[in-house]
Amino acid sequence: MLDGRVVLIIDTLKERDLTLQAADLEYADDFEYEELVVALQRVCREVVTYQTPREFIDSIQRHADDVVLSVWSGQHSRNRKALVSSICEAYGIRYVGADTYTNVIAQDKALSKAIARQFGFPTPPSIVIDTEADLSLLGSLIYPVVVKPNFEGGSIGISQRCLVHDSETAREIIRVLLDAHRDSVLVEEFVRGREVSFVIVGNPDEILFAEAVELVLLSGGDLRDFLWSYEIKQSPDTEDEWRLVTRDLDEETRSNGIRLFRALGKVELVRIDGRIDDRGVFQFIELSPDAYLGADGAVGAAYALRGIALEFMLEQLIRNARQSR
Repeated sequence: MLDGRVVLIIDTLKERDLTLQAADLEYADDFEYEELVVALQRVCREVVTYQTPREFIDSIQRHADDVVLSVWSGQHSRNRKALVSSICEAYGIRYVGADTYTNVIAQDKALSKAIARQFGFPTPPSIVIDTEADLSLLGSLIYPVVVKPNFEGGSIGISQRCLVHDSETAREIIRVLLDAHRDSVLVEEFVRGREVSFVIVGNPDEILFAEAVELVLLSGGDLRDFLWSYEIKQSPDTEDEWRLVTRDLDEETRSNGIRLFRALGKVELVRIDGRIDDRGVFQFIELSPDAYLGADGAVGAAYALRGIALEFMLEQLIRNARQSR
């Protein structure tokens, strides 16, 4: 068991509004909350929870020697994922995961795609729409395309409606997203392929874990042909499973991922999401240092498929964070 205390910052919500306008899809439900708290209590002597960064700040003098684990989501700010890391750095408190720099990069899908290309990852052609004046750029893409908020995660603003086959529909969805989320919209060519996440844990000096997993639907169709959208994620009827597919990533792709991880500096955990297309090429889609940590997510599943329980995964993350100071 780990000595010391762990601070868990996590916002919860009992019911979600499953629409393109919804901004609360990354909030934890009661099950996720209980799962994380119980797992942490198995490996830590004490766990303290807060719902918001403000609550944490109000009691921050208690936590100078603690380790902070944040899965806080927040809403309506492209900087929100960087708030807790910034607070911890300002007060000299150790924390699990990416620093402010990496969180800001990852929140910007277009920017993270540009950086991924520098490390050898192919990415689908894309454009960024800041205002309706940019809609003429749609003519540069080959349909079908995916339309999604540039500064969101957790399938916020991503419905099956966002996989569109013509410019008229694309314009309609773009207008909805611009109005709802008040920020840029990314439009990228759809990659038909296997939904794969490359999970890397460690620090610039040592890679502690590096495995790839594929999400496969057991009912409702072939995920290669549509999006992992909020309707599917939140539906109680969805049956899916994760499969270990590290060997399906070629050596160059795995090496590129490790180089990117190390170049980011303090990241500690990252999920590189993409699709293996019909040619067998891994196409980078997005970077997720704030990955969901539940047992049924990509990170937890990757560890489980290697025989490592959720609590020991969390213990490894906390130990790694303690050493990074």
